[in-house]
Amino acid sequence: KKRLFNEKDSTTYVSTNKPWQIKYASGDAYGVLGIDTVKIGGSGEPQLAIPKSYLGVADTVGSDFKWSPKEGVFGLAFTALAVDNITPPLINAINQGLLDQPIFTTWFGQRGAPGTSASGAFTYGALDKTHCGPVIGYAPLTNARHFQFQASGFSLASYSSPTTYEVITDTATSFLCGPQAEID
Repeated sequence: KKRLFNEKDSTTYVSTNKPWQIKYASGDAYGVLGIDTVKIGGSGEPQLAIPKSYLGVADTVGSDFKWSPKEGVFGLAFTALAVDNITPPLINAINQGLLDQPIFTTWFGQRGAPGTSASGAFTYGALDKTHCGPVIGYAPLTNARHFQFQASGFSLASYSSPTTYEVITDTATSFLCGPQAEID
């Protein structure tokens, strides 16, 4: 059963009465923007509280969202990509000095048999030393709308390409895409 946000249960929620909408390949959602303290972290774990953060309170979601076990979307993008150019909660946390470092790491893994227990971890304000190796490679962003940077080639199974590409990384995208000639 999904745990749903009810603004009436929050003593700190303030509605902006400003409508929002977003379109994804997997469905659309829309509702009203609000401001509240957003908490991120797993149940029963320490949570990061980010006061005065925007959130979209959805009153309509597409069928893909409705039937999915997901309870919401936590955008990690920059303000330029956010709905109505609001300050996303993670950028808000950085601006408020709530993180030790202005970084986050993502790790996607598997627990159990393939296809049964996808798992992963987001680490905010530090490197995930459990899942990230000791050698960290940073690449300068070439576009601050997306997490876009230059990749100097790629390999997949036995195929390797030395071509330099502009690429983005997106934790909300569940697929790998690229130039037709390279992917085929």
